[in-house]
Amino acid sequence: MAQTAVPLVDHVILRVPVRQRVLSLPFPLRLVLAAQPKLVTPV
Repeated sequence: MAQTAVPLVDHVILRVPVRQRVLSLPFPLRLVLAAQPKLVTPV
């Protein structure tokens, strides 16, 4: 796995701007989305 990731990290990711975002949802909504995973895509 690590050998596969090395070319991606060295050649692909360095050329593309990357941002990491975290989506935080209220706890009751998390429970609904956990029970019905098909709803995650529209959210």
